[in-house]
Amino acid sequence: MQDGFLRGNGDGLIFFQNLADTLSLDNDLIKIRAKSISARPIKELSDGARNFIRYFNIFGLTFIVIILGMFRYFIRRKSRFTDDI
Repeated sequence: MQDGFLRGNGDGLIFFQNLADTLSLDNDLIKIRAKSISARPIKELSDGARNFIRYFNIFGLTFIVIILGMFRYFIRRKSRFTDDI
C-alpha cells in the first residue's frame, strides 16, 4: 500500500479495508462498516456550550466514575465491618 494511492484516490482507503476484510474471510465486517466518513460537529451551540460539553465528557464523567467507585468501596468496607462483628 503506497501513500500516493490513498491520496490520489479517495476511495482507495475503502478499497483497502474491503480487501483486508475479504482476505480475512470476514465479509460480515463489510456490512457493518460505515460507507462514508463524515464529521458531525455541533453547529447550533455557542463556543462556551461546546467547550462545556467537551470538558464535561473528558473530566466530568471521569470524576463521576471516581466518586461512584469510592462510594461503592466505602459501602463494601462498611458491610464487611458489620459482618465481622
